[in-house]
Amino acid sequence: MLITISQYHRFLSKEKKKYAFVHNIIAILSAGFPGVQIELLSNDNSYAQHLPPGVSFVRIDIPRLLKPIAKGKFISDVRSIVKRKPPDLLISGAFATGLPIPEYMLVTDLQQTTSDELRKVNRWIVPSVYMQGLLVKRGMDAGSVIIARLLPGESYAPAAWEKRESLKQELTGGKEYFIVNAEDNSGKNIVNVLKAFSLFKKWQQSKMQLLLVNPEDTPKINALLQTYKYRDDIKVISSATEPELATFIKAAMAYICFPENDITGYSTAVALQCNVPAITYDTGAVQETGREAVLYADPGNSEDIAGKMIKLYKDEKLRSRLIRGSQERITGLKRENESIRFLT
Repeated sequence: MLITISQYHRFLSKEKKKYAFVHNIIAILSAGFPGVQIELLSNDNSYAQHLPPGVSFVRIDIPRLLKPIAKGKFISDVRSIVKRKPPDLLISGAFATGLPIPEYMLVTDLQQTTSDELRKVNRWIVPSVYMQGLLVKRGMDAGSVIIARLLPGESYAPAAWEKRESLKQELTGGKEYFIVNAEDNSGKNIVNVLKAFSLFKKWQQSKMQLLLVNPEDTPKINALLQTYKYRDDIKVISSATEPELATFIKAAMAYICFPENDITGYSTAVALQCNVPAITYDTGAVQETGREAVLYADPGNSEDIAGKMIKLYKDEKLRSRLIRGSQERITGLKRENESIRFLT
């Protein structure tokens, strides 16, 4: 049996979740269907990294001079490849071929996919119940939607105590720290987190640090910190790679992320998989991913955020409970993916 997966990646796109989702699907297929042949077609070589043994990769070359017609060329090349070697199942990312073969679509961003495009395929693969609901609102059949949880790669893993201490020594001179995944937060939410950290420092008089990783506008953040009372306890890290971000998270006392509207649940899953307590916002697919294993705060209320920081800082039993909860929750999410049967 041959399964072909096509995934187009837009030029200059920063969408990292698509990489993770494609690799999730390949891992599920490889584990659940021994002997199946999997072929990945993409214009981006990055998708070829860390593929399981036996998965073949075909690069669809799109010269930069063809950027204005890149989408059309990609679809045309995929159609040609599939016609020459028809698969038993084609899984398309964003753009359907419309060929008379079984075709599913990977959906991680509904802003880039029209309802007409969605209707060209037989079934849809989404990362959350929340996104399933959005498809149903567009008129799609809920029974034809496959939910495959979007989980982080292997670099997101718990760290042993000795490793955590070593990482903290490198990052903060051995001090405990909160980490903020700034690329998933709006500028307004980051300002509120800084206000919350000020309240935390004022009320606790601790040596805790705050790491801001991958802010969208680093110069603006640095300018803001010039008048920030606790600026010496803030560390701004720009352009961190995915493995680096995973390293920073696994050594943190807590992970803070207030996504505008996380329709995948990925922003919470990274903390769960590292077994690090999280403070986040009950929006989109966040709650169905984190459930009781994370703390929820109002991103517009700095006192609420500060209160959650203090709870995690002072209450060791709470931290232990959240860590156990994250272990159980991530195990449950992985089991959900293992039970998926794409070909039924």
